[in-house]
Amino acid sequence: MAAIPTVAATGVELKPVTLYDAAGVASPIARHAPGTLLASAARTATTQAPQQSTENARAIIIGLHVTANPGGAETLELRVYGVDPVSGVLGDEYATFTTAAAVNAYYRLMVGPGLNGTPIAPTRNKAYALPLPPTYVVQVTHSGAGSWTYSLSYAHMI
Repeated sequence: MAAIPTVAATGVELKPVTLYDAAGVASPIARHAPGTLLASAARTATTQAPQQSTENARAIIIGLHVTANPGGAETLELRVYGVDPVSGVLGDEYATFTTAAAVNAYYRLMVGPGLNGTPIAPTRNKAYALPLPPTYVVQVTHSGAGSWTYSLSYAHMI
């Protein structure tokens, strides 16, 4: 394994990047900031997660982990809405993705500038090359009244 180049050898010094919040408090940048939007539970109707702020993120990855489905032709649709920063009103759908019927899987919706619109495994992944809204809401829309068990996660990519 090759040695990691040093400042003495390269003349280049890498320094950590620090961001500052509105109050002027420094916080180091993380590569991603993951979290849970909805904990795993059985659901039979459209569910909306709490508002999220993208803060300093360039891209978001929304993960929908389906562990039980009602069978038949029912599907789930993952929808991302931008939130107006002044009024707090939801805008039009920003990005959407419909799951396969009766399939338990991990589905991923990615939004950020420069993302490829045709990711690997397009039946479970979808990408939108769009800038992020400052605040967004994720909604999981049910096509029928059957019971689905799923969780919803996110990662803000810096």
